[in-house]
Amino acid sequence: MSPEAKKKLIIGIVAGSLLLIGIIVGIVLLIRARRTVDLETTYKMEIDGCDGYAKSQVYLDKDKLDIALAKAMGSKYRKMSDDEYVFSGDYARMYSAYSTLISGGIKYSCDKTENLKNGDTIHIKVEYDKEAKDAAKVLGVILKGSETDYKIKDLEEAELYSPLDGDYEIEFNGRAPYATASVIYTGDKEEIYSEYFHLDKTDNIALDDTLKVSFDPSQIDENEAAANGYIIDKKKTDVEYKVKAGDIDYYLRTAGDVNDQVLTSLKPSAEKAILDYFDGINEYVSIGEPQYAASYVFMSKYQETWDANNYVDLIYTVQVTSREGAFKTQNIYIPIEFEDVIVEKDGKIPDCYASSPLGETDLKYNLEGWGTNYVKGYKNKTDMERELANDKGNNFNGSVTKGFKDK
Repeated sequence: MSPEAKKKLIIGIVAGSLLLIGIIVGIVLLIRARRTVDLETTYKMEIDGCDGYAKSQVYLDKDKLDIALAKAMGSKYRKMSDDEYVFSGDYARMYSAYSTLISGGIKYSCDKTENLKNGDTIHIKVEYDKEAKDAAKVLGVILKGSETDYKIKDLEEAELYSPLDGDYEIEFNGRAPYATASVIYTGDKEEIYSEYFHLDKTDNIALDDTLKVSFDPSQIDENEAAANGYIIDKKKTDVEYKVKAGDIDYYLRTAGDVNDQVLTSLKPSAEKAILDYFDGINEYVSIGEPQYAASYVFMSKYQETWDANNYVDLIYTVQVTSREGAFKTQNIYIPIEFEDVIVEKDGKIPDCYASSPLGETDLKYNLEGWGTNYVKGYKNKTDMERELANDKGNNFNGSVTKGFKDK
C-alpha cells in the first residue's frame, strides 16, 4: 500500500471514529434530554393585591411536576385520571422518591415579595438538595434549572374603600327609650373588625335618636389592606344614623306615637271594655255609640322597671241617658287605660290588657240592692286630665293628642 493510500485510510478511520463518537454522544444527549425535568417550568407564582401593593409567593406546582415526570419517565409514570398518576415497577421505592421531591426536596424563592406593580420583573431561584438528586436517580430522571424571571402584569388598581358606606349594621337590644346599641361589621375585608367602630351613644337609645357612627382607619395596616385590593378612605371617618321604628322595639312615649296602627290595635279592646261596663248597668243607663276623641300617654322618667313603664289612655266621648230620669242626656268622657304598650320593630303590638272605665261622674243611678251609684267617667276635660296625671305621680311625663278640645 502506497504511503498516500495508507494516509487516506488513516484519515477515513479517524473520521469514521469521530462520526461514531458524535452519534453516540448525540444519542446520549438525546436520551438525557428526554429524561430531564426542567424545574424552571414547574413552579406556580401567586400574585395577590393591587397595582403597587401586590405580594408574591412562589412554590412547587405538583401538577406541572407530574406532567414533566410523566414525559421524562415514559411508561414508568402514567396518567390514570385527571389528578392521578401511577408508577410501574418498584412502586414503593419510586413513590418514596417522589414524596421526597414534593415534600421539600425542591424549593423556590423570589427576590421581590411586596409592593409589586405592573411591569416589575421577579427573579425566581430554584434549589434542590442532594436528597432530591438521589430521588431523581431512583425515578430515572435528571433535574435541571437554577433561575428564571417572571414579569408582572394585569394587576388592578386599588379600590378606595370605607366600611361606613353600608358595610356595617347597628345592633339594638332592649326597647327604646332604654335600648342599647353596638356596631357590627358586615363587609368582607379580613383586616377590619367590629371593634374598630364607635358609637357616641350606646345606651338609653330612643326612637328618632341620631347616632354618630365612627370608624378609626389607623387600626388598619395600609400595606396589608392594599395587598388585598383596597385603600382605606381616611376622609370618611363618621356618619350619622337615625334610629327608625323598624330598627327597634319601643314603648309609646308621647301621644304623637299613637298612630293609626296603634289605634287599630287598641280600640277594639277599649270599646269592648266600655260596652261591657254599660251592659252591666243597661237597666238604668242607656248610651249612644262610643266615639274615640283623643289619647293621653304617660312615659316613665326613669330606667325600665318591672312596674309599668308607660300608660296609654284612649279617651272616648259617650252620650249617656238615664232610664230613670235621674239626669239629663249628655256627653261624658270615658278613659280606658293600657299599661306597657310596645310597638315591635315589625310593627306588631303585643296584646295589652284594657282597664275598665276610669273616673267617676256625679250622674246617679239606683242599683237595686246596692243603693245609689255613679256613672264612670268624667263630665269635663280639666278634671279628667288632672286626675289621670295625679294617679301617675311625678314619675311620668304626660302628653295628649294635639288639638284635643273640651266637648
